[in-house]
Amino acid sequence: MYKYLFFFILFIPFNAFCQGAGEQGESYSKEEVESPQTGKATFWSDSKVDFSIIFDPFNKPVHGGGLLVKWKKRWFKTKHFEGYTGLAVQYYYDEETDKLSTWVKGYNHDLSGYLVSEWIYYPFRACGVFLGIEPFAGITNLRSDGRLRFDRFNLYEEFTNTYTFFNYGVSQSVGYQLNNVHLSIFALASLKGYLDSGRTRPTDQDAKIFLGANVSLAIE
Repeated sequence: MYKYLFFFILFIPFNAFCQGAGEQGESYSKEEVESPQTGKATFWSDSKVDFSIIFDPFNKPVHGGGLLVKWKKRWFKTKHFEGYTGLAVQYYYDEETDKLSTWVKGYNHDLSGYLVSEWIYYPFRACGVFLGIEPFAGITNLRSDGRLRFDRFNLYEEFTNTYTFFNYGVSQSVGYQLNNVHLSIFALASLKGYLDSGRTRPTDQDAKIFLGANVSLAIE
């Protein structure tokens, strides 16, 4: 049920984005859309690129970090709100230094591709402070590599497991806009495993909560 809700939330802005791809949306004035150098808009106008670092502070004793890159196109704008739709790629690596047993060591790395829909609210546009919420949905490929060792029983085994699954969640951010640069901190919750029957094994679960810092570069 929850995954269908996320598809519905993402469908609305993507539908608006596709309808407006061949013409300028009514939410913009001509001056806002046109490039000051060329006098006309391009496909890349009114978009932004995000570069984020993320880490999971709650999944101890696992240690790791990751990168998150997004490209988003603005399709809606008012005095206090902006709407974006785009794509995201996320890579995360963590090392299992100590699972429930000290005989198991290894690492996980996952690669994800998402559709994202971001909504930004500027309470006071003049001061540049903003709040953001961004639902996402996509595919995650998780790979686990490690070794199991029991010296007492003269047992040693290496293992590799891969798992691909539908992933979805939401990100919330607070930040500051400085001209064409947006600086923000955020919390990203992958809800797979919390709202459905995803895997919830210790240190190796589908549901994760990341904290991160982001720099966005706006393309006017």
